[in-house]
Amino acid sequence: MSAFIEILISLLKIIIEIVVIVGIVWMLLPYVFRFFVAPRFDGSYKYSKDDFEEDGVTVKKVQVTEQTNKFSFNLDKDSHIYNIKFGKDRELSNGIVRIHYDGDWYSTKPGRLEKKIMYRTEVESAEKPIQFKKMKGKFKKIIIEWTLEKTAIRLITKFHMFKDFVLDIADPDLDYGEAQKEHFNFIIFELEFPDAMEDVATGKFDNPMMEFPNLKNLSPNKRMLSFKNGIFSPPTREGQSTNAPRLYFDDDLNTFLITAMDDFIIHLNECNDSVIKCGMEGEINEIEEGYTSQYLLMFDKGINNTFNRMGDILRIYHQKSPKSMYMDDITSYLGYWTDNGAYYYYNPIKKKTISETLVEVNNHIKDIGLPIKYYDLDSWWYVKSVEDWKRTLLGGLGRLLGGGLYGGTIKWEPDPNTMHTEVKNLSELLGTPFIAHNRWYSELTPHKDEFDFYVEGNKAICIDKEFWDMIMTNCENWNIKNYEQDWMNNQIRAFKLLREKTGVANQWLMNMGNAAIEHNRTIQYCMANPGMFLTSVKLDCVSHARAGGDYHPRWPRIYDYRFFAQTSILAYSLRIWPYKDVFRSSCEGIINGEKMPEFMALVSNLSCGPVGPGDKIGKFGKDNLLKTCRNDGLLLKPDKSLTAIDKMFLPHLKYFIASTYSNISNYRWIYVLVNKLTIRQAKNPNVTLKDLNLDNRNNKQFIA
Repeated sequence: MSAFIEILISLLKIIIEIVVIVGIVWMLLPYVFRFFVAPRFDGSYKYSKDDFEEDGVTVKKVQVTEQTNKFSFNLDKDSHIYNIKFGKDRELSNGIVRIHYDGDWYSTKPGRLEKKIMYRTEVESAEKPIQFKKMKGKFKKIIIEWTLEKTAIRLITKFHMFKDFVLDIADPDLDYGEAQKEHFNFIIFELEFPDAMEDVATGKFDNPMMEFPNLKNLSPNKRMLSFKNGIFSPPTREGQSTNAPRLYFDDDLNTFLITAMDDFIIHLNECNDSVIKCGMEGEINEIEEGYTSQYLLMFDKGINNTFNRMGDILRIYHQKSPKSMYMDDITSYLGYWTDNGAYYYYNPIKKKTISETLVEVNNHIKDIGLPIKYYDLDSWWYVKSVEDWKRTLLGGLGRLLGGGLYGGTIKWEPDPNTMHTEVKNLSELLGTPFIAHNRWYSELTPHKDEFDFYVEGNKAICIDKEFWDMIMTNCENWNIKNYEQDWMNNQIRAFKLLREKTGVANQWLMNMGNAAIEHNRTIQYCMANPGMFLTSVKLDCVSHARAGGDYHPRWPRIYDYRFFAQTSILAYSLRIWPYKDVFRSSCEGIINGEKMPEFMALVSNLSCGPVGPGDKIGKFGKDNLLKTCRNDGLLLKPDKSLTAIDKMFLPHLKYFIASTYSNISNYRWIYVLVNKLTIRQAKNPNVTLKDLNLDNRNNKQFIA
């Protein structure tokens, strides 16, 4: 008996030790996020004492040469190397073309182990591309035809050069003065494949199989802002390979920017040792006849401004208009959310399903007079591949680590474990429409017998339009106004189908989007990479996207807010309205509760995207939420999304500053949000007109 007691005591000690360790880890998590996670999701200025004078406060003045946005393009008639000059000591030089084929690299300037791309002929033209019929200005095009050494395979490179182009369109959403409609200066690099090609892969995604343009950056524009090729498109100041636009700038905010023009998901760019390389990702192994790869290089001024004008060029190129920030119920009204971070995320009221819990939430909301106009059905609502015995085991762990632990979608239909009624019936009970979540599909889905599913491992995906018509028909019948596609970047990583042939990843999103358009539905992109953000410019139905990591009331705001304010620069430029994520609207609990509910509501409100509380019954911050909307729930928004100001990307000691504005009659009301959100570096809480790029406006008066 004594031996048995000793074993029990030993087990009890182990359990206590585990509980203590878990408790300590739980308590330390916010500090882990602050010091180790947050810096990985921040593209703003990183402090360096070398940027300051000996007093440690004064920023060193860096003399930079003047940038001339009206570039000069030079093509050597003998070597066919090209360079672009845009001011004194400002040059993008040594321009070449490279492509990988049948295990070898071919180049217009071959190295020791490379083969030659052979020059054939050159044509110069003044015919403007039809895509830019809404712009007017000076245009020139140079076309060069090449062949790969000792093969019959042809390549055609085209340089489309636009100078002093002017927006020839009246579009109030662009909010341009007359001067801002002018002086678009850019080049489109186009590589055409008149012959189909196979065996072009390098074998590594981040090592592109072709490079055009390939340029050496010999300019002061060495600082960079881009967005990582990962979930939620986090900002970065580094030069790693990504499918995002990349902005290069100097200390006077002179800029040039490079981005793909189409088939965005598979088009990468990187900057390594000042060499800029742009091309299709290295797992592409098959290129169809007639395929074209296009990149935009534009010259401008200012970080936010350059991204916004990039968005204008892409919209004009794809013949799309800017999207309204009130384009659907989800972006227009206050809603209630149940995704990761919400109180009832996989956490129903005891002895009730989550759908029954929503009915209780709705009754409470009516009692307190909160104008909730739609509900979010997150990943808990449909049938997934998780086995029943694992549900209880997952419990709180599933809520902490996310719904991904519950497996892939079997059927996008109500799960009887979490839904006590059909979706349409629940909509009638609540009196509201829905936004509804979906993820990747399991290899066990019965839909693979009805549609052409591609299965890899334990996951499946369907590209076909007919499948998406079925999904959007269900949305229409069930009063689901917005379809949320989650786990988007993860599906690119999971399926070779999306990575090995041009156009397939693009077709996945286009078929999804076109089905939504035909059924008058909208879409949210969640866990999307930057190429998906860019693809949204072609689809009128994509209303918003998550632009930051999953919310949790314990995470420090230096993690999610700074991330969000920077990624919103990309989102706003494309008019895919950035969504901050669910939040708790009142303080609740000393350890696990939200400490800054007013700040969370304010940031959500100023984003121009959805505003989505996810509180427990009895814990709604009603006064806080009613500041975001009218009495009927219609959100009150500024005229642009809240974004980090340009100053945040240059040497400074200021608090973190973001801004937006509203135009009312002949006045512009500027809203400035200033937060310290850091232990080191930030010393100066002041904001000047120069910080907001307002000090150089002639004959303007400002009132504070």
